[in-house]
Formats: sequence, structure tokens, C-alpha cells
Amino acid sequence: MRFLRSSCRTGSTGNTRSADSAGCTETFTYFDVVELSVAADTGYSFATWSGCTPVVGTPTHCTVAMTAYTTVSATFTANTYTLQ
Repeated sequence: MRFLRSSCRTGSTGNTRSADSAGCTETFTYFDVVELSVAADTGYSFATWSGCTPVVGTPTHCTVAMTAYTTVSATFTANTYTLQ
């Protein structure tokens, strides 16, 4: 059994992604463990993952075992600043 991963960026601000040479998809075999990573755009911070296991000590990375069609999301928040 093979699974297709889509790593396309959604939304217009707050996140970036690294695309593979095929664009934004990649195929994995059943039980492959995939490590994902994110980087926030300027003015944003990474907040949390959904659908995968964060890598201890590296919160912007997570892993997921490809045992079914899986949705993984990364959430970003806009930085706020206090003017004095």
C-alpha cells in the first residue's frame, strides 16, 4: 500500500514549506516514518502541530507513520509587540 503526501502551503502568510522536485507531493510506503519540518515567515511564530508527534527538543519538527491517509497541520500565530 502506498500513500501520497501533499506538503502544499495553505494560507497566504505565516508559514513556509520545502517542496520536493515533483512540486508538493511525495509517495510513501505503508509504515514509512516521515519527518516534517516548518519555518515561520517573518512576523509569525510556530505554535503547534496536529496529526503528528513532535520531535523532542525540536518543536518545529514532527514525525508521522504512514499507516493510513493522514492529515498533518502546523499552526502559526502572528507576533505581537508592545510599543512603549
